[in-house]
Amino acid sequence: MTTTRVTGTDGKQYDVDYDPGIAALGLDAAAQVATVKPATVTIRSVAPVVVTAPPPPPTTTPSVALAEAIRQNTVGNSEGFPKGVPTSYDWYKGKKGLAGLAPAPAGFTAMTGWGVIYQQVGAPVSPNSKAAAIQMQNFKAYVHLNDGTWLKVQDQASMNIDGAHFAVDFAGNQNTPWSSQKLADGSVTMDAPTDKYNDHFYPGPRGVFAAGKADGVYVVCDMKINDPAANFVVQMGADWWRDATAPYLADFSNNPGLGMANWIKLTTAYRTLYYTSLSVAQLTANPPPGLK
Repeated sequence: MTTTRVTGTDGKQYDVDYDPGIAALGLDAAAQVATVKPATVTIRSVAPVVVTAPPPPPTTTPSVALAEAIRQNTVGNSEGFPKGVPTSYDWYKGKKGLAGLAPAPAGFTAMTGWGVIYQQVGAPVSPNSKAAAIQMQNFKAYVHLNDGTWLKVQDQASMNIDGAHFAVDFAGNQNTPWSSQKLADGSVTMDAPTDKYNDHFYPGPRGVFAAGKADGVYVVCDMKINDPAANFVVQMGADWWRDATAPYLADFSNNPGLGMANWIKLTTAYRTLYYTSLSVAQLTANPPPGLK
């Protein structure tokens, strides 16, 4: 009989007395012999085995930005309402539209993010309202692709911000020119909405992507006002477009809307504004740049 310490295929350490030929135990090469005979084995001691529970899965705490994006895109979180918009309009109270990944319409290859600014219902109008300016920076729009990646398709840093004053109820798509100015730091100022006309803004060129690839949208910008007595609310949203140059049609067949976020009250400090068509779970699992 011979005694040796060996490691079994189960990873445990064994002290064994054996006759040559213990391969049937499945022990490693340290206990193997050249001549295999029926084994006679006595296990004299086994090294202690410590069993530990697996560590708990890591918990993910949403970033401050992600939590705010979720808040602005959860029904019921509007901070005010738009003056002049009929309460029967389904976007009067805020968040509406898609709440989950869904393919862009077949053959569509473009989108645009946008925003609308209104005087706030029930709030006083500043005596300086005609001179009040609204300032915006860092407008970006991303599309979520069906391979799970995000593609930036609009960026204020390289695009003009267009817009106009549209009738508050958008009746007949009536609009008048607005006044805007691009500042040295890249931000844009725009004149204030009135009780009859809003501010409706969007990047000049539409964002483009390959047909059949996009299934979601994320839009973000920073905005503030320069008059502390002004009371304005803003709503962010997005539309699909058939392509980069398709004209507007009254039946919206060329630009079906994805949806819009809640109404957010503007202040004299920049606030970051968000719209997304993704669900809370999808946005949390795969946040776009800036929300991670």
